[in-house]
Amino acid sequence: MLTSNWLLFLAAVVAAQDATETFEPEDTVVPTSFEPPAATPTGEPCARIYALASEDTNIPAASAQACLNSVPVDVSGDEKLIDELKLLWDLHSEVGELNRLPDFFGPDASYDVMAELDNIKSKLSEYESEYAVQVAIQDLVTKSRNYHWNYVPDILQIFNFWRDHQIVAISSDGTALPNLYLREDAEALASDDDANVSEIIRINDQDAWDFLKTVGNNEQYIDEDGRLMAMLYKGDTTTNGSFWRIERYDGDSTVYEFADGTFLTSDNYAWTNEDFSDISSGSDFLNKFCNGSYIESQRELKKRGMSGLSRRGQMPNKYTSPLDKRGVIPNTTDSAFPRAVIQSEYGGVAGYFLEGDGYDDIAVLKAITFDPEGDADNENIEFRTTIRNFLTRCQEENKQKLIVDVRENGGGATGLLLNMFSQIFPDFIPFSAQRYRASEAFAKIGETLEQLDFNKFTDDEILTLAYNYSFWDYSSLTTPQGEDWKDWAEFAGPWVSNGVNYTNEYRYNYTRKGYDIASGNQTIFDASNVVMFTDSLCGSACASFHEEMKNVAGVKSVVVGGYPRTGPMQALTGTKGGTVNPFYSWRDTGKELSEFLESKNLDVDPAITNLGNIDQVVKRAGDGSSRLQIEDQLRKGDTSGTPLQYIYEAADCRIFYTLETYADATNAWKAVWDAFSDDSNCVEGSTKHESSVSGGFKPFGAGDVTDAQIPNSGGDGNGNGNGNGNGNEKDDKKSAASRFGGSGALAALTFAVVAAML
Repeated sequence: MLTSNWLLFLAAVVAAQDATETFEPEDTVVPTSFEPPAATPTGEPCARIYALASEDTNIPAASAQACLNSVPVDVSGDEKLIDELKLLWDLHSEVGELNRLPDFFGPDASYDVMAELDNIKSKLSEYESEYAVQVAIQDLVTKSRNYHWNYVPDILQIFNFWRDHQIVAISSDGTALPNLYLREDAEALASDDDANVSEIIRINDQDAWDFLKTVGNNEQYIDEDGRLMAMLYKGDTTTNGSFWRIERYDGDSTVYEFADGTFLTSDNYAWTNEDFSDISSGSDFLNKFCNGSYIESQRELKKRGMSGLSRRGQMPNKYTSPLDKRGVIPNTTDSAFPRAVIQSEYGGVAGYFLEGDGYDDIAVLKAITFDPEGDADNENIEFRTTIRNFLTRCQEENKQKLIVDVRENGGGATGLLLNMFSQIFPDFIPFSAQRYRASEAFAKIGETLEQLDFNKFTDDEILTLAYNYSFWDYSSLTTPQGEDWKDWAEFAGPWVSNGVNYTNEYRYNYTRKGYDIASGNQTIFDASNVVMFTDSLCGSACASFHEEMKNVAGVKSVVVGGYPRTGPMQALTGTKGGTVNPFYSWRDTGKELSEFLESKNLDVDPAITNLGNIDQVVKRAGDGSSRLQIEDQLRKGDTSGTPLQYIYEAADCRIFYTLETYADATNAWKAVWDAFSDDSNCVEGSTKHESSVSGGFKPFGAGDVTDAQIPNSGGDGNGNGNGNGNGNEKDDKKSAASRFGGSGALAALTFAVVAAML
């Protein structure tokens, strides 16, 4: 059992939990014109890149791809890499569910990731290039459709591919099936009904929508509607979308065919910030970029809070990916948003009042992220204060109705999502349930820590242990009923599903510093007068917020977008998982614990030793871009223990963007309220799906759960579902200890129990 000292020290760790840390590309400039490169030099493909790349020159996409295809396979290194990935990925919380994915993931979606890795390993000598090997491995992660699980090795970071155009989907009235347009054509139509433009009907000699489904397979959103929304240009926030920022090489050009019979051919480009002056072959590329030094340099940049993704030259407007989810709400006078009643300095949250007949009593709270950019302490305080002040203004102005706009919200900090929910509904205590995958390595670390006698260690030693091992601090967690865990064995279980061990379901201890649950305040809006506005891209901490709003408060949702068809659409298709951490942190966890135990002449379990020896993984993918998820999020009252990731959740209503709404936030909000108030404004067949509140889903509500309402070991995990979040504090050890009387034996946070939902 953990000693009281250990629990006390770990309690200090959890006190620091709240903010997250992410790293985003620096703002870049859109070229006003394109300068085609000079004639392509002859010789080795990688030798050509130096001559092609310059500050104002774009590399032909085919030239960059030819270079990548010329890099020879590192057979011995990749064999070791795959063995280590199997060990590491055993920690991923969903790896035991991938062989039985639900039908809505698509036909033949299920797979055995470990067997697939073995298959790649057995055929390494048959691959034509190192690039092909690494793409094959990345595909295993991509098709999980969980953007908390990433594999971005060195060779896949050297070039960025992009097209010359963005695309949008526009409906004539919000319910008619949309057509596809180039961004500039949609803007021309919006300003002039008689503009001589036409919709796109084919791309690269394929039906345009089918083409997007194929390209969208490189996205990690749960279904194809979500993947489409990730690809489209966002008119109000001006996010370019991943059709423009190509995930993979997609030919040297893109050919658009329009309904009026005209064609447009546009070159595709690549871009790099790396120095190719000493690269004359694919082997040189492998030796320079795939030997660990490149990844180490990127990791150091990120540790200093700098972007490892910035590039020299003119990379067009940055694309916000799930790894870079710090969206900012525009607030300039020429933006698509009206003047805010109040807006946070860091742009993460803002409040608005609608005007006009029938809209005067409607307020809008927009949260584009739960991870605003800025100083960790200040950004979180300001985020909460902005919401509090806005709700006060709503009360003063007698606003009766609320739209909560979470479009493009990719996640963020637990403390912020829970605080936002509790400020909107102060009478409700959020539930936020989760579990760890109790893999062999995870369980052995917990058992080892449980058996240590911390009375024999120095304060500094305890400080270091607490700093690195707070995932295993069950004292910072509670049972689903809110009680303390008695010991590690009670917490760890295991709870078994599909032959896989998990810890028992748990919740965060809201009495700990950092959560700031706003109970006791006056409720301003009745849940029946509140609607969530989504574009299906909501995920991570945003998915947790949606879960509290839907299953605890009973709030309905309206979703915008998706493919041109009638019927329902999921409110959210971003990840619904929990704690996520980079690969390298797990190597450090195993290595440092092994060294500590050996220094005390204590036995080290092989599972811990092996985890500390995944050096090839860290060499090739150890910069923070490659991550895994160790925590599932669970639904309050769902006895099957089905992760939220695998529960289908249709919105209560679906609409499409129009020329009037896709680039005008006010018009979009009015359209949402009209649809929420009157089903006739919804897409045909999109209302009253059984998984929606209006279709029969019964929210659990704010009451406590009983033993009969939590998962029991042995469940099949296939329930339909009738928590979440994560935070991560940036404080160092000294500052955390100082908050608790300055005792040198108190710890701060490297791994947060509630880690960053990135």
